[in-house]
Amino acid sequence: MYACYHMTSSNDDTIAFQDGPQFYRVRNNYGTSTFSGKTLHDTSAPALMGRGLYCASDSLFYSLMFGTYSGDANRLIMAAANFNTNKITYTRYLYAAGSTINAIVIGAKEFFVVSNALTIDKTTSTSFSAGSFQHGVIYSPLYTCQSLDETSYPEISGGVDAYTFSTETLSYTSVAMTVNIVTITASYTSPVVQAQFEELYVADCVYTPSLAYSSLQSTQSVNAFYFVTADTTRTYSITPFTANKLLGATPNPVFTYQINSFDGPAALTVDSTTGTIFIPVISALTIGTYNLVIEGKTQDCQTVQATFTITGETNVGATFDSIAGYILPDFPTAQGVSEDYLLPYIVDANHAQTYTVSIADGGGLAYPSFVDFTDSTHTKIRVQPSLTTPMGDYTILVNINDGYISTSYSLKITVTAPPPTPSGNNLFAVTNIGPPYFIVPLETLKIEIGKTATFKLPQFIDPDNDKVIVTALLRDAAIFTKFDDKGLQFVFNPTNENAVKPKYQVTIVFTDQNQNSKSIQYPLYLIVNGLQLKNNLASQANQSDLSILEEQVRSKLKLYKCGFKIVRVTRDSKMHLKVTCGLRAASEL
Repeated sequence: MYACYHMTSSNDDTIAFQDGPQFYRVRNNYGTSTFSGKTLHDTSAPALMGRGLYCASDSLFYSLMFGTYSGDANRLIMAAANFNTNKITYTRYLYAAGSTINAIVIGAKEFFVVSNALTIDKTTSTSFSAGSFQHGVIYSPLYTCQSLDETSYPEISGGVDAYTFSTETLSYTSVAMTVNIVTITASYTSPVVQAQFEELYVADCVYTPSLAYSSLQSTQSVNAFYFVTADTTRTYSITPFTANKLLGATPNPVFTYQINSFDGPAALTVDSTTGTIFIPVISALTIGTYNLVIEGKTQDCQTVQATFTITGETNVGATFDSIAGYILPDFPTAQGVSEDYLLPYIVDANHAQTYTVSIADGGGLAYPSFVDFTDSTHTKIRVQPSLTTPMGDYTILVNINDGYISTSYSLKITVTAPPPTPSGNNLFAVTNIGPPYFIVPLETLKIEIGKTATFKLPQFIDPDNDKVIVTALLRDAAIFTKFDDKGLQFVFNPTNENAVKPKYQVTIVFTDQNQNSKSIQYPLYLIVNGLQLKNNLASQANQSDLSILEEQVRSKLKLYKCGFKIVRVTRDSKMHLKVTCGLRAASEL
């Protein structure tokens, strides 16, 4: 009997074991103190004996077996027992082997098994003798002088829960035993030297298929895919597999893709040319995580695999970060003034969804003509009432749609009288067309755990050609982020010790040096790749981690003692302050 173990989470694990073609699974949820058992067996009871068991997930187990199946005797058979579909699939590897003992299984088609033999078959018609004594032999499809002889048999439906689990109380008795130590001196019939057992049969063990390619690679840029239950179909693209040509005249490698294993129902397909994953009917899958292994084969029949997870989620609506009650902060403005309203960061419990942000008036039909988005990213709203725009309150709705659910927020815009024109002998009033802006919109920045990354701000301009002061609000990213306001660049150095969540936002602030100064904030979103979160904190850090982070950020702050004096207050609700500090550096902040 062989067993294996799989941990789904810190509170959920699975123990699987087998007795021949009979498989048993026990799931333990320590958070709810629930334990469940299930069995799956081959009702035809083939003459197969287990040699090793591997838990690929909590529902898919690979068992290397030895014996006779479908008329093939003394063969190594890999059984894939799928507890989600209640199916068992047998795949034959290598050629006939001698009596096998224990195996180590590390994947769907990766194993090492110990045997002893006098004769080793290389193909159906060729073999070589290991001599007059039985030798220890390790069989493996990973490094072998045998032909792989990989053959998959038709999938079968297994019997479910034909065996029951019962709880028994075991009693123990202490017994004192006397152990006699016996020393025996043995002599070897001949000296044990390398030439008698190591690399002795290299010349005989020559199986050289006609290989045209080397260095097969299946590294993926994305290994985790997601869908929501509201989806109807879903398509996922994979990174093409690669290989190197051994000879210059060899044709370029072309991979043929197929499903090697999938622990869900037969609800998806893989394009043989591109490897693209297609789920035609999402409803055939349920909420949870599935494991998919895709195999690619070259023209010379070499293979390489890539593993993916496909996770189903219940769809929830997207929201604006840190906004309660679906009411955005009010925005006061004045006639003849153009200002931008920066929308908060969008958060969503679901993964890989595309959002559409739109605006409408309070009645949901249109919106004031002086309100519109500034660009196609729809991250900020430009409010520019004319001198003839009636003063008063205007309520608009800002809608976020994830393709299935719309979430609406109200935004009240208050239009007041225009700012007063400077009095005295000035012939011209000081104007400010608008705040500085980026020529190209900022894009989400991806950074890697353990790697230092720099990001230089893209080009920006001020419509009045004013000088621009650039500052950055680092927020909770301050622990691994530095901003150089002279070189206008960020330096990121995230590690698993200072990064506690997969998404961060820093804010870039532009302030023009104008008598009627204008400021604007631009969010820069960070995605942290390679983050290893403990206790499934994929969506939020626990309170203790946040406290540690806040303390680390607080330790980097500098305190200055300053005085503030109100110089004047304008009619458009702007207050001018004079800041006096002991240190010049502080007063210039």
